[in-house]
Amino acid sequence: MTATAAATRPDTLVDPVTGRDTWTHELTGKHYVPQSLRGYLLGRSLDILIVAAATVAPAKGAAALLQPTSLMAQEWQSVSAFGLILFSVIFLYGGAAGTIGTLGEKLTRMRVVNIDDGSSPGFRTGGLRAVGWFLYVIFTLMLSSTGTAETRFVAVRSNTGVYRGDPP
Repeated sequence: MTATAAATRPDTLVDPVTGRDTWTHELTGKHYVPQSLRGYLLGRSLDILIVAAATVAPAKGAAALLQPTSLMAQEWQSVSAFGLILFSVIFLYGGAAGTIGTLGEKLTRMRVVNIDDGSSPGFRTGGLRAVGWFLYVIFTLMLSSTGTAETRFVAVRSNTGVYRGDPP
């Protein structure tokens, strides 16, 4: 169904603050205003750049510290240190995303919320979601054919009345 067709339907509800059409979550029936694809990709791209920058600096420092004489030991230690730093940074940034939101979310006015009650995922769930999405991308690139995943969290517009609890 196109957006024009949805807007002309009599049962279409509109957000009271932004005037945008609301969507209804299939499982819960709750209303939300989805983030645009452009805004979502822009916000997540900024988040990826921040995680990459936050990973490279400590990884270079760890590589400088791990200068053993054997090439095999150096390679193993460098890869292990980089992997540990990468997963730590992803978990910490995801934890921040689950509590206060990321810089990409703030700039694009996006927020990830639990569709059942509108709450934030929290530090642990946010960190695990970030690591899970990273592994999902890695495995998707490696295997190039994976199944779909069902999630209880959706990206919604945070400057809408529905987000604040107003009825559509």
